[in-house]
Amino acid sequence: MILLEVIWVIYYNMMKWCFTILKKFVGDMMKRKRITRLTCALVAVFICLSSFSACGGSGDDTTETETAVDPGAVEINYNELKLPYSKADTLDPFKAKSAMNRQIAALMYDGLFSVDKKYEPVPQIAEKYTLDGTELTVTLSKGIVFTDGAYITSDDVAYSFERAKKSDAYGGRLSNFEKVIRADGETLVFTLYKNDVYAASCLDFPVVKYGTVQTEYKTLPEIKPPVGSGRYVFTDGPVPTLTVNNSRLGSFWPVISSIHLVNVSDSSALFYSLEIGNISFAFDDLSGGKYTRANAESAEYNMNNMVYLGFNAENASLGSPTVRRAIELAIDRLEIIETGFQGHATVSYSPFNPDWYASSDKDFTFNYGVKNAIALLEAAGYDKINTYKIRNDGSKSLTFKLIVNKDNEFKLVTAKLIAGCLAKLNIHVSISALSPEDFLQAYDALDFDMYIGEVNMTPNMSILPFFKGSLSKGVYSDAAEEAYRSFAAGELSITDYADAFREETPFMPLCFRKGVVAGMRKLVGATEAWAGDIYGNIEEWSFE
Repeated sequence: MILLEVIWVIYYNMMKWCFTILKKFVGDMMKRKRITRLTCALVAVFICLSSFSACGGSGDDTTETETAVDPGAVEINYNELKLPYSKADTLDPFKAKSAMNRQIAALMYDGLFSVDKKYEPVPQIAEKYTLDGTELTVTLSKGIVFTDGAYITSDDVAYSFERAKKSDAYGGRLSNFEKVIRADGETLVFTLYKNDVYAASCLDFPVVKYGTVQTEYKTLPEIKPPVGSGRYVFTDGPVPTLTVNNSRLGSFWPVISSIHLVNVSDSSALFYSLEIGNISFAFDDLSGGKYTRANAESAEYNMNNMVYLGFNAENASLGSPTVRRAIELAIDRLEIIETGFQGHATVSYSPFNPDWYASSDKDFTFNYGVKNAIALLEAAGYDKINTYKIRNDGSKSLTFKLIVNKDNEFKLVTAKLIAGCLAKLNIHVSISALSPEDFLQAYDALDFDMYIGEVNMTPNMSILPFFKGSLSKGVYSDAAEEAYRSFAAGELSITDYADAFREETPFMPLCFRKGVVAGMRKLVGATEAWAGDIYGNIEEWSFE
């Protein structure tokens, strides 16, 4: 009897192993279309019969029985474009919280301008603009309609501007815009608080039809998206769909005219959803500090997220621009890129995105290194080394507390690299790795000497938030702020401003991060846009 039970266990485990292997084989072959549906069906029958026989001898194992092949698996249409979104969020562009829904919303709405890969304004609903001091005048193109056929007017634009200015998604870039005046049906005048020759790039907020933004609601999912004029029109239902808007900006005729939206509840599982065929396309901005290789056609996009080393100038030593400058000279940005961010970033020697049209042809590199840094510190009086091997000026020792988000591996490694670089100057850095919540609390309380920060830059590359905004904790540099305002007003060249910024080093730009985009292998053209609009060339997408 015992022998029969042993034989049964061996047989049962062999059949489970065969079942698993054949199931994977069927899935892989169907994705590659290397076996016929008839063959799949025969294999599926064999698997099912085998699983039945394997389970027939023991009632205790019936709960482990799996369906050999998903009945719908052989019906998957790999020529159907499926994009991810969150049904727990809204597609209202002013209220959407998730990156997925904000990206989908970009397909449903147009702005006065879009920005290209160099963050230069490109007219969409606007025909042109002129800038005179703090007045930015925009003329609308004629004959552009919303998806319901109504013509777009200055009233619609002003209505949209007010909603955008109050939103989390667009409020930051519009913070220097005081108000808008409707000169007539086709002309608007935007008033700025301060001069900014690059302000037009910030007018990429979605333009929606007057009165169509839902104001009363209890939860995000129940908010209906307002009427727009974008590339596609959203239709809700059992299968949420985007349908082409052929009247967009006069005409829009993409290869793919209909898109299915697929709910992805966990954004960290986007690439997995892509690999199993649930979606056709995915984008990971790598904000989690980890890189996951996608088993698909992929590419890296330069993003507008600047990672920087922040200083608390209330520290007696860090209050000196010379000390901050010496620290910058000692830190190897290239090592941070290659080791800290595993190559998924672009080095930056200025606070401006290297891709920005105003700076892309400029060279801001400089001679850095330990010897130059030590020379600066000694000139500032920090020419003594105590018994603990820490540099000092006789009264103040260069020992600092560096806080970092412990959940972000890229930044945690970067913090360790920075501490290593500064140790060569006999500067002691203690790293405090904190949870995201504790990190923010420490930042707000100025409980740091240095920190690893990150900011999503606005399209005009404004660094005013470091002087008069949410990023100004520990920053005290009137000279750097004054020089920036002169630059933004067009009174100072970008090269002269970069020099002035480096003299003060109110914070140290390290790099601009990259994101990873991936599309299923049969989808052509899906990895050729850019991070600012991952669907920027969607009209060219097709299946081979």
